[in-house]
Order: sequence, then structure tokens, then C-alpha cells
Amino acid sequence: MCLGLSVSLRFDMGTSPRSSTCPALEHADNRLSAYHVCLQSMDAPVDLLPALLALLETESVTLAARRMRVGQPAMSRTLEKLRQATGDELLVRTGRKLVRTRRASEILPEARSLLSGAQRVLGPPSAFVPHTAQGVVTFALGDDMQAVLASHLLERMRAAAPGLDIRVRPLVLESAHEAVRGVVDLAVMPDLRGQVRIPMLDELVVSAQYTRRFVTVTRKRKKLTLEAFLAAEHALVSPGGEEGGYVDDALRALGKRRRVAVTVPGFQAAITLVRELDLVATLPDDIVRVLAPRLHRQACPVSTPELPMCVAWARRFNQDARHRWLRELVSEVVRELGRGFPGRAE
Repeated sequence: MCLGLSVSLRFDMGTSPRSSTCPALEHADNRLSAYHVCLQSMDAPVDLLPALLALLETESVTLAARRMRVGQPAMSRTLEKLRQATGDELLVRTGRKLVRTRRASEILPEARSLLSGAQRVLGPPSAFVPHTAQGVVTFALGDDMQAVLASHLLERMRAAAPGLDIRVRPLVLESAHEAVRGVVDLAVMPDLRGQVRIPMLDELVVSAQYTRRFVTVTRKRKKLTLEAFLAAEHALVSPGGEEGGYVDDALRALGKRRRVAVTVPGFQAAITLVRELDLVATLPDDIVRVLAPRLHRQACPVSTPELPMCVAWARRFNQDARHRWLRELVSEVVRELGRGFPGRAE
């Protein structure tokens, strides 16, 4: 048996008491109002940065005061503070208008960048937009899921998020640790808790999507009684080449054994052998339905387990918008596999 592991501006122009700590953001009126006390604790008057940006962008004390929702006299006093801090006039009168000085024009892009960065750091995370997203997502998949799932995932992600690239890593015992480290975004795996010790699995969220069942497959239609099953030559999927599996355990409980004529490391190799030779194999029904729908399937004469097939990820990504979108998409595709993808032409 294969293991299958194969993140309206209110601005007080007055002087507030300095504070060494930032107020809780949840008590802020909006994304920027919480910056004020935090920024006042610095030596430079960076708490005036929003006002600086308003003045330089509008080139008007009146319009800047309106944007900041303060009176014009307060904004005029703020302009004087900014002139003292920067050592530059910033805005000079030309005719009836105020225009930016050369230094003001030079610092305007930087002021925008600084305030934008503060918004990103101290404000709530922006919404994830799949269609414009870029980057790489990494899945850990066993050879079975690589064969039946990767193309469906790629097709779905290309349609929804064409800028995201997929990387597939083998599903191994270290995959849980890789997920915790952020090397792997998601793993698709059978729930083998209680059967195999998987390091750091407790650090993952393991979400069951469908139940995997096993069937016995042959090239030609034939009814396999227990006697015929025992008399047949079998192909066994064993990634590490070990002897035995679920079927052998069930037979041993009955005091019986079968002949395993060949072991192979993956499901695709076993399917090829059954398709071309007169061998019997007991394989996951979901894999057979997708990769070899023309093989004859029947219930195994002995009891085999039912395994929840799961999507797993590190708990620390639970609130991440990008990751939430990703795992919802992957979970949907995995559930579709459980319901039965159309079989491939043979």
C-alpha cells in the first residue's frame, strides 16, 4: 500500500503629549489617525507628514486644510512648522497662487512613499486580487496527486490568477516541516494520523475533503472470489520497496497470504502493469477512475481502509488573504476529484 506521502483622516494640529508607545490600532478612527501619537515619539516632526503631503499636492493652504479637516489658520501654522523643520519655504507665492519650491518638488515623491508605507504597516491588510496577483505558490503532492491533480490545479489557477506560477514538491515525511517554514503553501495528503508518525503535523490544519476508498483492478472483466484473488499474481505499490500493505494485513488476519509478483514505487507504474499484463492490483478508486477508467474495478475481497483525503497548511497562514483564497481554490479542486473528474482517453 502506498503511503501517499510520496498580512477620512483626522489630524490634530495642536500639540499632544508625547508617548513612548503606540495606541491600539483598533481604537483608531481610521487607518491614519493612529499614527499621530506613534510618530510624535520620534525626534523629527514626522507626525506632520500627512499635512506636508496635503500642502505639497494641493499647493494650497485652503485645500490642504479642507483635506485634513482642520481650519485654515491651523494649517497655516503647520506650514510654518514644516518650513522650520525642512529649512525651506516649500510653498512660495507666484501671483495669486502658491507653487512648490524646487526642494518641495524633490521631496514630494518621498513623502508619498513614506505615508503609503505607513498605511501598509499600520492599516488593515489590503484585499487579495487574484487576477492581478504575481508570485509563486508551492504544493506538496504525492505521485498520485501529481498525476491526477496538478493539471487541474494549473488550469484553474491560470484562469483565476494568471500571474501566479506553480511549483510542485514531492510529498514526504518532511513536508509538514516545510509547510511550517513557509517553503510549502499547501499539501494534499491522506490522513494517516495514527498510522504514521509525521514530524510537526500538529502545527498544520488538516482539512478533510473527501474519502478515498480502494478497489481491485484487472485488465479484463473477471469476478475475483477470495480464492481467485489469492491465486492471482499481484502488483503492489510501495514507495520504499517494502513488503506488505493494507491487503496483506487483512489477509494475515485471515491466516492467508497472496503472491506479490512485482512492487513499484508509484500508482502510474502499477496501472501500466495491470493494463499490459495479467496482474491484479488494489489501488485507490479515485486514481483509477482518472488515470485508467477502462480497467475493470471491483470491491476487494478483503477489508481495506477508507482514508480521508485532506488539504493541509500551516496554522500561521489562517488569516492571510492570499493563502485563504489559495486553499479555497485547491480544496474545491480536490473535492471535484473526490466526485470524479472525467476519465482520460486511453
